This record gives sequence, C-alpha cells and structure tokens, in this order.
Amino acid sequence: TVSVSGFSGGQGLSFIDTDGDGTSGDDAADNVQAAADASLTVNQIPITSASNILSDVIPGATITLKQADPTNTIAIDVEQDHSDIIEKVKAFATAYNDVLAFIGEQTNAAAAGRANIGRDPMVRQFRDSLRAAMMGAEAGGTLTRLAEVGIGFDRNGKVTIDEGRLKNALETSVADVQLLFAGADGNSGRFGAIKTLISSYTTAGGLLANVRDRIDEQVARLNARLTVMEEQLAIRRAALQQEFIAADRAMAQLTSQASSLVQLSGQYRLF
Repeated sequence: TVSVSGFSGGQGLSFIDTDGDGTSGDDAADNVQAAADASLTVNQIPITSASNILSDVIPGATITLKQADPTNTIAIDVEQDHSDIIEKVKAFATAYNDVLAFIGEQTNAAAAGRANIGRDPMVRQFRDSLRAAMMGAEAGGTLTRLAEVGIGFDRNGKVTIDEGRLKNALETSVADVQLLFAGADGNSGRFGAIKTLISSYTTAGGLLANVRDRIDEQVARLNARLTVMEEQLAIRRAALQQEFIAADRAMAQLTSQASSLVQLSGQYRLF
C-alpha cells in the first residue's frame, strides 16, 4: 500500500498493490473500479463513447452523462431556438435600411449641388433591383414571399420586421421558412437571390467596378483637359507679360517726353 498524507480534514489517499508486484494500480486487481466507456441507448439505438460528453447523438444538442444507472430511463425534450435566426433577419433589415439611407443622402446632396453619386444610373438601378429581389416570389414551399413571414416595407421603403409573425412561421414550419430564405440547396431562395444581386455589383468585373472604371476614365480626361488649359494659360500669361512690358516702356517714354516738354517750356517762360 502506498499512502499519500498531508491533506487537511481527511486521511489522505491510498494506492493498493493487491497482486504484490511492487506497482500500485497497474492492473484490475489493484483498482477499486476499472475505467470503461460510457454505454447508453438513445431511441433504441445503442451508443458507446469514450467520453461522458456526447455532442453527436442528437443534432444541435450536447448530452453530459453524470452517473451510471441502467434501470433508469431519462426523457429528453429538445426544443428549437429560433432567436439566432430572428436576430440575423433583423441585422439584415438594419443593413438594408443603412444602404437606403445612404442613397437618400446622396439624392439630397445632388439636390443641394454638393458632391454626390445620387444621379448615377447605377445607384438608382441598384436600389430598384434590391427592392424587386426582396419582393420576388419563391416556388417549392408553402411560403412564397418574405411578406408572409413578417418581412415587409414601410411607406418610406425601409424594411420592417414583424417579429411575432416571423417567430410564428418558424415555430409552425421551419422547413418552409428555410426553403423561402435559402432554397433546398441552402444557397438560393430569396436571400440567395439578394446575395447574387449584390455580388453582380461588387465582384471584380461587376457593375460597381465598371462605374469605378468609368469615373477613373472621366477623371483622367478632366486631368488631360486641365493640363492643356494650364499650358494655354501659360502661353497667354507670357503674351500678356510681354504686352505689359511694352506698355510699361511706352508709358516710360511718354513720361520722359512729358518731362522734356516741361523743361522746354521752362526755357521760354517770360518774366
């Protein structure tokens, strides 16, 4: 027996060498209880695990085993939590409304004569296409439009969320909501269509990139025109300088002649 002492409030730990081979705990005879894999049955399916924490038995749920009791049957109720989906939909609505607010600011800037992109056809086209994608219909499920799950517009065009209606749709048939949002493949549906639309504007070679290229070309042309105008102004400035020099000389000569006449008249002054 190997004893470990020094623990206050107890008698310490004891390791027993039952078989007398000089090593404690090296075989089953030396152990009060041998280690073993967890064994249980879930929905009549036998399961064995080296860990007491099971995360792949019930999708989306983690089971922690506390103690062995083969005679006890435990019922587990698993409920879906839709709060994460609702929060993501609300975040999308906020992002959509931020884009709409930006476009409105650009339109106001255009009306006030400030620098803006409000009159660019691409901006108006994007706004109208985005709204059309939001209002589009889906096939394949009982839900066909976002308005049916509480996602709509107010009179100013901003996205609004009827949280109660969305939650009810998720609780009634989350599969139909999934088909509406992302399609059967998880990449289509209404939000898939919106993602595709945005990508057509933002990816390389998209409409937004084309607009940037167009603006860069316009700036380059303006710079070229400014260079030509600066050269013309330099030539005009040089010409005016020569004319002012000539005028200055003429004025100097006129002043000299006037002085000469004054002196001459002095010589003929009668006393």
